[in-house]
Amino acid sequence: IMSIKNQSLNIQILLFIALFFASINIFGQTTEKNTQKVVRINAINPGVEFEMPVFSKSTISANLGVGYGNMYENTTRNWATGELIYMIAPFIDVEYKYLYNINKRISKGKKVDFNSANFISLRCLGRGSDLKSNFTRYEDYDFAIGPNWGIQRSFSRVHLLLEVGAIYYTDGTRNGFAPSLQFNLGYNLFKF
Repeated sequence: IMSIKNQSLNIQILLFIALFFASINIFGQTTEKNTQKVVRINAINPGVEFEMPVFSKSTISANLGVGYGNMYENTTRNWATGELIYMIAPFIDVEYKYLYNINKRISKGKKVDFNSANFISLRCLGRGSDLKSNFTRYEDYDFAIGPNWGIQRSFSRVHLLLEVGAIYYTDGTRNGFAPSLQFNLGYNLFKF
C-alpha cells in the first residue's frame, strides 16, 4: 500500500512539472517589456534559477539546487529537542509571481531590471532524499504548495528575495499546514 501511495505522489509531481513546462510555451508569447527572462545563481540555498515572463506583470521561476531545509511538524519522527533541526537535500522550487507594483515603480523612475518588484505568488516546493540531516523523515521526499507575499530587488547583478506565506505540505503519508519563510541572495547572470 505504501508503494502505491509513493508512486501516486511521484506521478502527481511529474505531472505538475510537465504542466509547468507546457505553460511556459503557451503563455510565454503574451508578454510586454516590463518583465524579463532572467538566469541567476542563488547562494543561500545553492541553485540555478530561471525566471521568465508569462503575462505583462507575471513570471514563473524554476529553481533547482541543493539546500538547507528543516522539518515539517508531522513528517518527521525521533528528533532531538534543543538542537538546531536541519536537513540538506536536493530541491525543485517552482513559483508563479504576480508583480503587482511594477508599473508604479516604472512611473516613479525606479528600476525594474531583473524583475525587481513586490509580488504575490503561488509557490510549489519539492524536496528529495536528504544528503545530511539530524532528524528522521517518514518518507524520502516531501512536497509543499501555498500562497506567499514577497519582495525581490536587484542591485546591479546582486539579487535579494524575501517572502512569507503559508504552505500545505505532504510526504504521501503525513500532511498539514505551516508558515513559509524564504530569504535568498543571488547573482543575476543575464537577462533577455
